[in-house]
Amino acid sequence: MEQSLIEDISHEIVTGGEKGKVLYMASGGSSIPISVAVLRSIPPPMRSRVTVTLTDERFGPVGHDDSNWKQLIDKGFDAEGFRLLPTLSAEMTARDRSAASFEEKLRVALAHSDTVIALFGIGTDHHIAGILPGSDAVRVTERFVAAYDAETFERITITPPVFSNIDKGFIYAKGESKREAIDALAKEHSFIEYPNQLIKQCGTYAVMFVP
Repeated sequence: MEQSLIEDISHEIVTGGEKGKVLYMASGGSSIPISVAVLRSIPPPMRSRVTVTLTDERFGPVGHDDSNWKQLIDKGFDAEGFRLLPTLSAEMTARDRSAASFEEKLRVALAHSDTVIALFGIGTDHHIAGILPGSDAVRVTERFVAAYDAETFERITITPPVFSNIDKGFIYAKGESKREAIDALAKEHSFIEYPNQLIKQCGTYAVMFVP
């Protein structure tokens, strides 16, 4: 099943790259191997048209053990040929400054991309990206990036306004514990308490659930 998702996302990236520049947004957790496989499948001549970034990151020094970007690399992402937009940078050691710097770069990338594609995981609590239910991030209406203290991590994440800039959104959920969150997508809920509803603001979206 995962192979069909990899092929679908790869097709979207290649098709978008044939038309212009692509921004690909990866997530952490169980979706990381999917992104690694997707990016590995992109033909080298096309990689210069693709910018790779994250939907969310755990704040800390560059390369810290809980970093989604580090985990993407550790799982086999070969960055050669791609344009890279990591969330953390060695120059930015304060969380809010890191978030502001990432937002500035993300806005430029969104404005100059012809196609925006994102792969999301989903939480048992219905969170998406780093947007937790009832958190500061879920209530943001103008900024594209938010930084806040979550229960386990300091998070830097995209915010609700970004979703309408995504042409194609994918959700990958693995395990029976995610079934309730996936089923909730079939109904209408406030995204304040069900942030995964934000996927419906993308141009189009697709969901893969693997029990």
